[in-house]
Amino acid sequence: MLNKDLPGGCFNSQIGMDYLDSDYVDMDFEYAGKPVAGYYFKYICDVKSGAVSARFNDGRCAVLTNKVGKGTVVTINTDIWYGYAKTRDERIKDFAKTIAEQYQFVSVKTDKDVFIRLCENESEYVAFVFNYSDVKQTGQAEFKKQF
Repeated sequence: MLNKDLPGGCFNSQIGMDYLDSDYVDMDFEYAGKPVAGYYFKYICDVKSGAVSARFNDGRCAVLTNKVGKGTVVTINTDIWYGYAKTRDERIKDFAKTIAEQYQFVSVKTDKDVFIRLCENESEYVAFVFNYSDVKQTGQAEFKKQF
């Protein structure tokens, strides 16, 4: 998530919120009745549209879902994956499983330095491809599930 004046910040309107600032306190929240520990920081945002499905302990939005086209964007307003990489906290693993099941995420393995995430429903799927380098990447992807 970026300030709306920065490149890529215009996507904030698609996810339904404007980024205001970051904070380093009150980062824990509950999702589906289970505690989740936030890590490193939390985004302070002004929610414009969508459904807040979890709030930080201070009442600010922790998880927002918003319909975009035929899909749903799920925004988690803390660096939860960094937290898991550092701590292997089982609460984050449970949260990830809950989100993955709820939105039918599928993991994809690639043979290059590219990351792909896949969402599907009964009739279609969408692949999100991320190249975090400044080098053009080509290659093949191997899906764990038949379509």
